[in-house]
Amino acid sequence: MKGLIWVPASGVDTSKPLYLAEAPIKAMGLLEAGYQAISVTSSNVNPDDCVWFKENGKKLKLLCLAFDNDTAGKKATDSWINYCK
Repeated sequence: MKGLIWVPASGVDTSKPLYLAEAPIKAMGLLEAGYQAISVTSSNVNPDDCVWFKENGKKLKLLCLAFDNDTAGKKATDSWINYCK
């Protein structure tokens, strides 16, 4: 399941800020709080393998990275920052 992204059935409005969480349950919590969110299925997902981002990434107004504050989450944050440059 390389590059798998969870996107809510309601879809994504690329003109609004979007949160990228480390797990679907965390994205659901952000949605419940009123934020727009999607998630990778693991902090080990390589951004270059994410088809959704290849198709939609350039359209995003703002991407907010919301990974865990642990070693894997920090590594994923760095990886996604480099990908977004």
